[in-house]
Amino acid sequence: MSSIRPFTLAISATALVVMTACGSNTTTPSAAPTSSATTSSATSSPSTTASAPAGPATVKVSTTKLGDVLSDSRGFALYKFVPDKNGVSVCYEANDCAAKWPPLLTTGAPKADAGANAAMLGTTTRKDGATQVTYNKMPLYFFAQDKAPGDVNGQGLGGIWWLVASNGTDVKKTAS
Repeated sequence: MSSIRPFTLAISATALVVMTACGSNTTTPSAAPTSSATTSSATSSPSTTASAPAGPATVKVSTTKLGDVLSDSRGFALYKFVPDKNGVSVCYEANDCAAKWPPLLTTGAPKADAGANAAMLGTTTRKDGATQVTYNKMPLYFFAQDKAPGDVNGQGLGGIWWLVASNGTDVKKTAS
């Protein structure tokens, strides 16, 4: 019986390592921008827990090392997820997608600022009832590993996460 316990612990530890690694090619974040901070003037990265924002989200254009991209009001880059279709988000709990890629949420109609096209802004209802901001009919997300305004660490990950240009197209440039 005593030889079974170390074997069981070894199997459990191995399973935990494998499950942790399967989610993505990135590490699990300790903090991430969320839409609840879109109305905040703070520049630090808020927690990964998505919560309803205090008001309408603001989308603007910010300059990054990869050029001008969409961002929230604080300058945190916004991304699109290629598997999303027809304005519907498919980034939820599977592989911790929504934890690694928090959606840009809003209460009320989102607002365009500094270079963003108001006509391209819209919303979609997530399966939990939250309202997510869309641009050119694509749901918008943050990347949890972007820790400061202007960070673009999620660009091109898996060939399915792309920054968004002000004209609504994917930014395909990557850091060298």
